[in-house]
Amino acid sequence: MTKSKSSNIWDQKKTAALLSKIFKRDIFLYSQRKKAINTNEFYFVLSSDKSIKFILPKKDGCHLLSYLSPTTSTSKVMLAALKVLYRLRILGLMPNITSCAVNGLSYVDWSKYGWTKAPAPKVLIVIGTEKESQNAVLFLDDSVNVKNTLVVKISINNVCNLTNEYNTGNAIGANRTQYITFNPEENFLTQKYSPGFRKIIDLNDSHVDYLSGSLLLKEQKLGRDVKRSLMSGLDAIDRNQIYAFSVVQTLLASVSNTSLFYSAHTHGDFAPYNIIYEKNSQKFVVIDWENANLDGLALSDLFNYVYIKDCLFSKHKSSNLDSFLYLMSQRYFSYIDTQIDLGAFYEYKVVIIINEFLLRLKDAGPDDVYVKYLYKVMKNESEKQHLEPSQTF
Repeated sequence: MTKSKSSNIWDQKKTAALLSKIFKRDIFLYSQRKKAINTNEFYFVLSSDKSIKFILPKKDGCHLLSYLSPTTSTSKVMLAALKVLYRLRILGLMPNITSCAVNGLSYVDWSKYGWTKAPAPKVLIVIGTEKESQNAVLFLDDSVNVKNTLVVKISINNVCNLTNEYNTGNAIGANRTQYITFNPEENFLTQKYSPGFRKIIDLNDSHVDYLSGSLLLKEQKLGRDVKRSLMSGLDAIDRNQIYAFSVVQTLLASVSNTSLFYSAHTHGDFAPYNIIYEKNSQKFVVIDWENANLDGLALSDLFNYVYIKDCLFSKHKSSNLDSFLYLMSQRYFSYIDTQIDLGAFYEYKVVIIINEFLLRLKDAGPDDVYVKYLYKVMKNESEKQHLEPSQTF
């Protein structure tokens, strides 16, 4: 996003344009602090490619760094170091961190986001991964009580999934998010901050029990209808991107037209980074319901958690994923006194993987790490087609 044409130098003009898009007003950046009453200094933390990761005030950061919620031991150490350097006012000396004066934020009407206090909040801005439905996340901090923090999600691309979160996610009973305001014209959504911590752990019984509570007992979907829907999703994507077309066709052919699939309220991105634990690994809240579905496929969130953890946090080192998933699937369906055999488990696996692959491919593109991971899983499954499902574990 912010690569210079001549070198790998941070492009202030592009960053200013991004901030202007977020706040719907002119924002200007200056390398040296400009002596003006409406100018504030911020730290800009950059990715290795010089794109923006997050932006936080240079003075009086309050709780801001804590909101980053570390997910691994390495990130906890890095965050602790950031906090020390922040207090010493030498954070800007670290690689890929720079300070800059920002002009224009003093004129932002914070009340439209649901901020009713005075003075204006301290603001931490986190820039989401670049994709079709990219969002920026703002933490509005009152400097005194972390419980008063508001989280604002703002769509910065043409595709906005915040309407789906507010309408669909808000209708799902398992979603405990406290929404404050929603503005479909300016594409932003405000909610109360959920305090807690993130933890990278294997899918456990507490997760499964939480997910199984969203199972729907209405009429099940026929295999042919599920397959037709997936093929429709495949056809909607540019064929130049579909490097897995034959693999998808092979896998769908293994699913019986007469098989039955349960529906469920699904989160759409049930993953370690979207789970905030309150006190222990049994008590948690789930955030970011942007991809929620009132008529999703049962087991989807369960599979998604296991695969994302293996892809992003275990670095493909997890073993016996199918055996583990089958065990968790049995617990999942025991909630409605239903048993799942290996054949049914295999068919759920096939349609879930294809569905996730197509959704992620459309949103993030073929170079996304999780898209590549899902393609590898699909390819491995297609190569096992000559085996019976019970032989594939």
